[in-house]
Amino acid sequence: MPYRRKDSTVYWVSITDASGARTRRSTETRNRREAEALEAKWKVEQHQQRQWGAVPSVGFDELMLKYIQATKTEKRSAERDYYSLKHLYPCFSGRNLQEISASDIRQYIEKRKGEGGKHATINKEVGLFSAAANYARKEWGWSIPNPAAGRRLREPEGRLRWLTRAEAEWLMRAAEAQSRSTHLRDFIQLALNTGC
Repeated sequence: MPYRRKDSTVYWVSITDASGARTRRSTETRNRREAEALEAKWKVEQHQQRQWGAVPSVGFDELMLKYIQATKTEKRSAERDYYSLKHLYPCFSGRNLQEISASDIRQYIEKRKGEGGKHATINKEVGLFSAAANYARKEWGWSIPNPAAGRRLREPEGRLRWLTRAEAEWLMRAAEAQSRSTHLRDFIQLALNTGC
């Protein structure tokens, strides 16, 4: 039966896992009916795992939602993750992680290329999927595959550009004007003269 803890605004449940140990788990919802449905689902999964050794099914949606919630305060790229998810969801939403294969990831990459996605952008999207799967395996002990692992596209070399003499002189004058950084001009001159 879902219950509320004093230190939490969401419902929690207490279930017996496949090894027979009692565990408490957050449903991460404030809706009692949703909490009851999750509790029933988890109990069935634990029973199937205990009786038949069945691997509990975890969906793409559940993985990504939990990962985004768990890392949103740790990551500086949280906003970028939401952008990546907008492209990932149409292809993988509603699917069980056990059913997503490396060929599905390749098809996704080809689809995104066809839409004009740059290699760096596609790498960020596929990388988000891979990071979420790795995080779930390491932090939550989920036994799930990572079909996105090692699926990076080769990115083109960055643009090379050299400073003009006028730009270098301007940079040196600006460095001299910095009273708190007396050695800045010397370091810039060293970098310019050595090709750094």
